[in-house]
Amino acid sequence: MLAQRIALGDKHSLRQPVTAETINAFTTRNYQPGDPLRRIHWPTTARRDSLFVRVFDPESTSAIWLVPDFNRACHLGDGDDSSIEKMVVLTASLANYFLRQKVSIGLAADAGGFKISPPRQGKASLWPFLKVLSPLQAYPEASLALALGHLRPLISNRDLILVITPALNVDWINQLKLTTGAALITRLQVIILDPNSFGAKLPEDSFANWRMQTGIPALLIKNEEIRAVEGVFGHASRWDFRVTGTGRAIAHHVPRVVEGFEEGG
Repeated sequence: MLAQRIALGDKHSLRQPVTAETINAFTTRNYQPGDPLRRIHWPTTARRDSLFVRVFDPESTSAIWLVPDFNRACHLGDGDDSSIEKMVVLTASLANYFLRQKVSIGLAADAGGFKISPPRQGKASLWPFLKVLSPLQAYPEASLALALGHLRPLISNRDLILVITPALNVDWINQLKLTTGAALITRLQVIILDPNSFGAKLPEDSFANWRMQTGIPALLIKNEEIRAVEGVFGHASRWDFRVTGTGRAIAHHVPRVVEGFEEGG
């Protein structure tokens, strides 16, 4: 779904020796003098009657940062069919999809202050992500450029920033260039929620013109292409959380458990 011209955010396997280990072993090989004993793979050793060690798969896995636009002025419609609700559903769906692909996902937004969910990997990371996302509301003073400016010192040069917005303007991009420089722009991809599908009356070539002006890889998604799945994203397209005294988030009004995912991770 994402533009292929930019490979940032992809997961690349490195096939050269490195000093660090990941938690995932992808193969085994014969023991060699100097190999740490902790790497011995005992099931293979027993099966082959010879010492074998685990070979780890070091990864240069960068994060994908999802940055939804909570500026009230750019959103259209009311209730569950509004662009703000569809944006939240799409953001949650993207997080769920990428986490299942074993990609680290983070959330950053300007919504009554800078809100962040640091990058995490694994299906269980959906809960802390939704804990930050679900209460967010649109604010008149919310700014994409401000959110991205706050995000800049937190990202690496391999991270991908995926902005989600219904705004077909270049104001936030120009502001971003002024505040952070053009380098951050090269890490951006954008999903545009088609304003016309939410009731706007923009020229049909507005999206094409926006892409020509910005040069940023972008995808246009219509209102009807985003549907909340009942029982997955809960009532009114939002999770409802209660936080216990120990800091654990517990979801209310979830009709069923998401397939392959248990509450609390």
